[in-house]
This record gives sequence, structure tokens and C-alpha cells, in this order.
Amino acid sequence: MDIQAVGSVLASALASPLLLAVACCASLKLAAGALNFIWSLCAAYLLRQADFWTMLLPEKTGYWRNRVAWVTGSSSGVGLSLCRLLAHRGCRVIMSSRKIEDLQAAKQDVVTFCSLKGVQKSENDFLLLPFDLLQLESFEDIVVKATAWAPNGRIDFLFNNAGIASRGLFMSYEAAEKIIKTDLLAQMKLTKLLLPIMSKAGFGHIIFTNSGRSKLVACGHEPYSVSKVGLLCFAEALSRDLKAKNMNIFVTSALPSYIRTKISYKTLGPDGTPLTDDTSYMHTDTAAGLPPDTVARYMLKAASNKLRECWIATTPVLFYLYLQAYLPDLASSLLDLRAEAHALEIEQEAQELEEIAQRVSRCPPHST
Repeated sequence: MDIQAVGSVLASALASPLLLAVACCASLKLAAGALNFIWSLCAAYLLRQADFWTMLLPEKTGYWRNRVAWVTGSSSGVGLSLCRLLAHRGCRVIMSSRKIEDLQAAKQDVVTFCSLKGVQKSENDFLLLPFDLLQLESFEDIVVKATAWAPNGRIDFLFNNAGIASRGLFMSYEAAEKIIKTDLLAQMKLTKLLLPIMSKAGFGHIIFTNSGRSKLVACGHEPYSVSKVGLLCFAEALSRDLKAKNMNIFVTSALPSYIRTKISYKTLGPDGTPLTDDTSYMHTDTAAGLPPDTVARYMLKAASNKLRECWIATTPVLFYLYLQAYLPDLASSLLDLRAEAHALEIEQEAQELEEIAQRVSRCPPHST
């Protein structure tokens, strides 16, 4: 565009108050976008591990004292870390996972952790309650057992933490159904079964271990993202319903990114089977993630301050989360640009795992 054309546009704008107002608004929007980008960049690189409010506010440790907390997925990872911290802060803990042996080992870990911190715990401080999230029809009986153990049948906190992940392009319907049932429907049903109990007690707090994938929908995580987006919407809608009725029940969604846990061997591939049965395998991004104890501490900080949502992620992902909040179109475009490279990484990982499995199958068993 030459100088004469620019002058003509400016003259037209000055001659029309409406066009001038539109031009001013557009300029302000561009300036606001630039400021939002700078804020997203600075916040991510200065905060490094969590969003502003989660980093700023101190944990109210007294919030947990003499309460009952139910933690699903408590035999390892973030769930185990939550149990350690909750027990140390004075909670009685209901620990749930699929296998009783894993729960017994996890309980001993929690008792040892508390002992090292100078807090002695007894058998009466724990209930081991194994169940499978895919068996939704068993939930009513499980809740009856939990309330029978809890003093006055009261369960103060529900940590909906258990779940499975997916990794692969064009996941099968069977895989998607399993993931959505585990990561969304099971969480919804357990929450709804506990709501009347919390309402009767006059207090409750439901904490969801969601994921950054509920905000940043990248390729290769289709059913997992669907379940986590749905879970975030459920949490937000539930929170508004509770506020509308002035119920003293709170909802917090924790959105962690990569966590240094053994979730890789629980991750389902496109056909619905686990990518690997090697419990020691850890994806590169997962290995570089935050320790589960760190994630659990941030979750307790956010929940004790009754934050509706908290982001727990290292700098690159944290930047994307801020960008998604303030400049969603730009964040979406950047994810599109990254899609092809991300898909290639997923395919290479699948090939690597297949080669590992073939090598293991060819190895002769060790004699004893």
C-alpha cells in the first residue's frame, strides 16, 4: 500500500466518526493482545511451576486437620503423595486403587513417611478400599463401606485422582470408551454419590486431578482430552449448582502437565491395549516432569484456599496455558504448527516400544 492510499484511508476514517471509533477499538485490541502475550511469557518464565495464585497463596494446613479424605488412585504417583501429605496434616485417609496388595504397600509407605516427620499414625487412621473404576455398578456398595468406616459417616474431601491416559493417532472406539468411562463417567458417579453425604454434613470439598490437556488439545490424545475437557466442564457446572443453592461444598480442578510417575505403562495405545507392560518405562516428557510430591503440595495449596482451578506445569506448558487463557486463537495456531512433529514423536515412540517388546520376547528366561 503506497502513501497516497494510506492517506486516503486515514482521510475516510477521520471523515466518519464510526470508522474512527472502530479503528481506535482495533488499535486497543492489538495493544491488549501484545500486553497479554508479554504477560503470558513473563508469568510462565517467572512462576515456572504453577499459576500466579497457586504460587502466591500459602497452604492453610489446618484445613485438613481431623477430617476424612478419600483418595482414588492412591497406590502410586500423585495419589500416594496426596495420602502422605494428608495423613501428615491430620487427616484420616480412605485409600483406593484396584489391588489390595498395592494399597497395603502404599499405606506402609504413608506410615513411614509420617513417622520420619515425627507424626505417628495407627491402623485406625486408614481404610483400604480397593475397587475398579470400570465397574461403575459397584460404586454404591463401595460408598456404603466408606461411610460405615468414617466417623459419623462423614467424608469431607474426595480426591478424584485415579485415571488412565492415551497416546496415539486415531484411537479405536473401544479405547475411547474405556478411557472416557474411567476418566469421566466414573468420576462423575462417585462425586454424585458423595454429594448427599457432604450436603447432610454441611461441608465437603471435591478435588479433581484433571490435566493440562483439558485446555491444550494436542494431537495424539483425542479420547483422553475429550474426557478431561468433559471433567473440567462437569466441575465448573457442579460448582455453579452448589453456589446457586448456597451449599457449603467446594470444587477444585487441578490441571497438571507432565508428572514424573509410572503412568506410561498405564497409557493405552490406539487399539485400547497398554503401550507397554514394562512398569519402569517412562516417556521422555514424563521423565522431565514435576515430582508427584511437588504436584500434590500445589494441589493442597489450591484446595485449602478454595481455588476453583490451578495449573501445575513447567515453563513451556505453563506458557501455553496462559496463552490459551488470554490469546486462544494464537495458542490454537501454535498447537496446529506443532501437530505434525508431535505425531511423528508418537509414531517413533510406538515403534521403539514395539522393538523393545520384541527384544524382550526373544530373550531366553533366566534359570533359577
